[in-house]
Amino acid sequence: MFPSAAMGGSIDPIDPNRELGRKIYPGKKYEAPLSKLIPVPLPIELITVVLGTLASSKFGLKENYHITTVGYIPTGFPVPEVPPLWLLPKLIVDGLVIAIIAFSINISMASILAKKMKYKIDSNQEL
Repeated sequence: MFPSAAMGGSIDPIDPNRELGRKIYPGKKYEAPLSKLIPVPLPIELITVVLGTLASSKFGLKENYHITTVGYIPTGFPVPEVPPLWLLPKLIVDGLVIAIIAFSINISMASILAKKMKYKIDSNQEL
């Protein structure tokens, strides 16, 4: 018997953080019973966002309680325009760093698979 079980609580010996997960994300305890009744997964996160939006507009949280809200979100795509050219040096450096990291991950994965499947890789071919 586990100590917390003796005190009336329950800790899963396989996953002791399960109880913490239930406190942080309580939607999981509602999904299990409802999954037997509903054939599709219940989008708890979407329902939470919709309920929060409705509560914010119904109770006037921005006006009455000075709670910061996102406000107006424009629809559609913005008009295409040329990006500021002063950003190019920063983008080139960041792009090179990302390319080097992606290449090294790709080569390491290819090396692992080559060792597992017993074949040779050519790093020039992986480019």
